[in-house]
Amino acid sequence: MAVTRFGWASPEEAIGNSIAIASGERVIVIGVIRNFHLRSLHSRIEPLLLAPSGGNHIAIRSHSGDVTAALDFIKATWQGVFAGYPLVYSILDEDFEKLYRVENRLSDLFGVFSLITVFIACLGLLGAASFTAEQRFREIGIRKVLGASISNIVILLSREVTALILLSNVIAWPLAYLVMDRWLQNFAYWIGMGLATFVVGGLLTFLIALLTVSYQSINAACVNPVKSLQYK
Repeated sequence: MAVTRFGWASPEEAIGNSIAIASGERVIVIGVIRNFHLRSLHSRIEPLLLAPSGGNHIAIRSHSGDVTAALDFIKATWQGVFAGYPLVYSILDEDFEKLYRVENRLSDLFGVFSLITVFIACLGLLGAASFTAEQRFREIGIRKVLGASISNIVILLSREVTALILLSNVIAWPLAYLVMDRWLQNFAYWIGMGLATFVVGGLLTFLIALLTVSYQSINAACVNPVKSLQYK
């Protein structure tokens, strides 16, 4: 991106030319790197010039995997070379994590509330399935006497739940799209949300609901028809 900003047609053309930096010194371009994000993904990629300006920042890569031991070694080396000058440091991984602290907190918050919502919804579905089975107890017995199988009974009791799930998805999909599209606009670059995302979410919702009501439906379908017909 900096190549085009300086007026060069290609990276090859930039190499070997001289440019002036902030200190007034002219430096020779010895290489061109690919565009990368220096800041968070909320900001667009900007032109970047890496020059030997004699600054007071040093980037160190540790291959040991032990951050504490690496920091102790760096501190000891610093005191041996620059005794009397304080060492102010930061870990790059932590700096990047701070850039997305809000997103990480939102992710954790939405995850917890989603689990709570699913649990409460499953309790409601279980109660609705129990109530439906109770109301249609004698009907289930008559259907079994007439030859209905357990799968037929389960489908019969799950039909109302299926209709409610379809209705809830019809309402939830547009709202979810609007909220997520608004959130994605906080970033400089984002991808569009395809239909597959909502379809997979709807299928998972249906599967969870079906597993929830199936237990009660199977219990109702396995009851002896004689008991069902005697039920008042």
